[in-house]
Amino acid sequence: MDEKKPVKVLLVDDEALILDIYIHRFQQVGCEVAAFSTGQEALTALKQGFAPDAILFDISMPEMSGYDFLGHVKADHLAPNAVLIALTNEAGDDDIQKIAELGVDAHYVKASLSPSEVIAKVESLLTARKTT
Repeated sequence: MDEKKPVKVLLVDDEALILDIYIHRFQQVGCEVAAFSTGQEALTALKQGFAPDAILFDISMPEMSGYDFLGHVKADHLAPNAVLIALTNEAGDDDIQKIAELGVDAHYVKASLSPSEVIAKVESLLTARKTT
């Protein structure tokens, strides 16, 4: 993801270990990363002007689910140009349908992909977005 301007990534996950791993891996490839353990913290950062190129969020989080977080992002037009990625272990049929209905760009199961694979997929989505 080496570009003249660093790719900005917003991570939202209540698991500290997951955040630490992804912060480190995204920074290794030159991204600017903002990471939060709650949806409310992430919404505050967006409202204060952090403009991410990609938002990766978990679905199952206490206080505010990823569904609710995404609802606020969309309703308040907080990141209109960001690629939206559900990075979660929620993979039931109902979850997949609900995630798709919310208009995310991708849904990845954390347990099925390495951080390097996730980064490659994010890079691919960002590249596709630029060419359309």
